[in-house]
Amino acid sequence: MKKLITLLLVLTGMVSTASAKMYILGTNPELGSWVPSSPKEMTQASDGTYYFKFTATAYSGSDNAHYFCFSTAKGNNSGDWDTFNGSSYRPTNNDKAVDFGQPLTEGVGNNTGKSFYISLVSGTEYLIAFDPSAPRIVVTYAPSDVYVLGGADGWATNSGITMSASDDYVYTCNLPISSTITTFSFTTRLSDSSDDWSGIENYRFGAQSSSGNYEIGTFPNKNISLGWGSNNDHSFTIPYEGTYKLVMDYKLLKLSVYETEAVSVGAKGFATYCNAAHALDFTGNSIKAYTISSTDGSALTLTPKNKVAKSEPVLLYSETNSDSQSIPVIADGDATADASNKLVAGDGLAHTWSETTEHYILYTGGSTPGFYRANKSVVAVGKAYLNLTGLSTSARSFDLNMDNEVITGINAVENSNVCNAIYNLNGQRVAQPAKGLYIMNGKKVIIK
Repeated sequence: MKKLITLLLVLTGMVSTASAKMYILGTNPELGSWVPSSPKEMTQASDGTYYFKFTATAYSGSDNAHYFCFSTAKGNNSGDWDTFNGSSYRPTNNDKAVDFGQPLTEGVGNNTGKSFYISLVSGTEYLIAFDPSAPRIVVTYAPSDVYVLGGADGWATNSGITMSASDDYVYTCNLPISSTITTFSFTTRLSDSSDDWSGIENYRFGAQSSSGNYEIGTFPNKNISLGWGSNNDHSFTIPYEGTYKLVMDYKLLKLSVYETEAVSVGAKGFATYCNAAHALDFTGNSIKAYTISSTDGSALTLTPKNKVAKSEPVLLYSETNSDSQSIPVIADGDATADASNKLVAGDGLAHTWSETTEHYILYTGGSTPGFYRANKSVVAVGKAYLNLTGLSTSARSFDLNMDNEVITGINAVENSNVCNAIYNLNGQRVAQPAKGLYIMNGKKVIIK
């Protein structure tokens, strides 16, 4: 008989809440031409900061100097400065110059008469970002791509690592560091030749306000401010071999560096895993992590787990068979173990288990991957097994089912006589059962 137990998906993520709008208003037409009722609405990023992309136009009045400020309210008409200024963010004293690519982190106050300014090139596309909680202002080029130079791949102006872009101008990549080349920096443009430093100099950026290379040596999640400008020849240094995940908030020039652990699954796309040294973050990765729990003493539930605690055993799955990934290490306190998890970390010792204690190990050698009951077994350190002691199940195995290459559930196989007929509590045969209680082979089965 086969119990049909489908996967209960527990989706986790950030809940969006409404927040104040932010406007930018400035001298030039692309910034609103100093009309308080016509500022430009900025885009709010997922971290609560704001940004605005625009193409600069010539402004003959002040040598292309773009003056601007921010506000959470726009005026009711073209002369309503009271409403706009009542919620504005400006320098506290004099006009403040924002150097291109250099974060301005001082001089922001509410309802004052001064402005920020920067000289920009007409026809060039720029990005202005504002963090009102820091406060922090950054003006940069609007990039089509961002590249990493250096690391184990070496320094060449035509072969940087292309970072992957996500929403809100956040870029990521994995960076290998070797024992011989530990330094790296960033650029928004590559050259046609390998040694054209003058051609990319204005587009390359590294450590901010550093007299030399900036050493990064605290993991995980070392947060750093980047700098930018011509003749900016300073770089970052990681003095340890390995592969590191770089996460760069480009709009605010903030870099986060994570140590990583190599994680892989086998030919059937499954593996058990337990890391006794680090907590890991599987968010957005092709390899997914799951805990296994029981809902009613017999049914099993797979729960996706983005942040896996140190020493927490999980089931891994990837749509890509034989997948290997570098998973970021996070602080131990950033992940909490699932107390209902029925997976147990392997200890590398020989165990003899009785038939009634319900211990199962993952087996992927057959046609259907699954957990099979084990009487004697050695589960290696770094792996895990399923312990269902005390649950009302007599299943010989639990098959891991797939539907369009996504885990859909765990089937408990009690013997070789598989029954495909499913009935509701009224005795009516059901071809495609929804959630609820059903009868299979004379026994009640919960389909979740």
